[in-house]
Amino acid sequence: MNRVVYVGGYGRSGSSLVDRLVASKTGGFSGGELFSLFAWAENGQKCSCGVPVNECPFWRPIIVDAVDATGDTLAALSASLIDSEFRRHPTSQWRLAWTSVFRSLSDCGFEIVVDSSKNANGRRRARMLNTLNGVEVIVFLHVHRRLPAVLHSRLKGNNRALESQSPAPRDRLAISRAILGWVIANLYASWSGPRSASDYISLSYEKIVETNGSALFDLIGEMSADSIGNPAEAFHNISGNRILRSGEAINIRFDERWRKELPFALRVACVLIERPTIVAMRVVSRISLRIVRARS
Repeated sequence: MNRVVYVGGYGRSGSSLVDRLVASKTGGFSGGELFSLFAWAENGQKCSCGVPVNECPFWRPIIVDAVDATGDTLAALSASLIDSEFRRHPTSQWRLAWTSVFRSLSDCGFEIVVDSSKNANGRRRARMLNTLNGVEVIVFLHVHRRLPAVLHSRLKGNNRALESQSPAPRDRLAISRAILGWVIANLYASWSGPRSASDYISLSYEKIVETNGSALFDLIGEMSADSIGNPAEAFHNISGNRILRSGEAINIRFDERWRKELPFALRVACVLIERPTIVAMRVVSRISLRIVRARS
């Protein structure tokens, strides 16, 4: 049985940090944005170990087994799985591929798997994972970060642009998309989280940093794996976070450069949008929890 801790919310909110902290604390596997695994293997993108996913000594045999289980080519399977994720429909190919992946992770000794696919792409992934034999999403961890901090990070550019030192878009469309994305993703996580796992936890990135991680560790409690894989293999993340691929350590720290670098008007707009959204998130999660309890 694989127990999954699913990290939901919006990008640039500290999900990579949380992914690794949870895996370290529980003795589990830090997977990152697992929904991208096959697409990254097809495109030759790099694992956090610095090796292309299709050549990574950890991922390569797992991917080969999954492709063999479906009888598809990697290219066809990658396209099929992405389509399933966006259509929010677990097809037979999707189930075969991901059942094989989680079985392989279990064979490697990892009973707990952290999947931080979030909401921006894996819109219903947490609920879909519960349809797999031998897989259960036990915690939906909704990590959210202050809107101005997220917007500041987004305006620096996406991770690929930053790695290639390309200029970041700073037009009104990019700003509007980041703000709207933050609102929608967090509201969706508040709604879907309680419906996707036996335990829903909402926690701010700022609280995690302020307590040096203890707020997170207290909430996941005594959860630990009965079997623990090789610690050296526990951190093969599929993640857009460029710091993971740089080999640098991910630190628990505040980054409040937005207070000086974001224009005053944008900071005010963020606060005016952020506060009612946080209140709405609490209301939505309570309603979702009541619906789940009423049905159970």
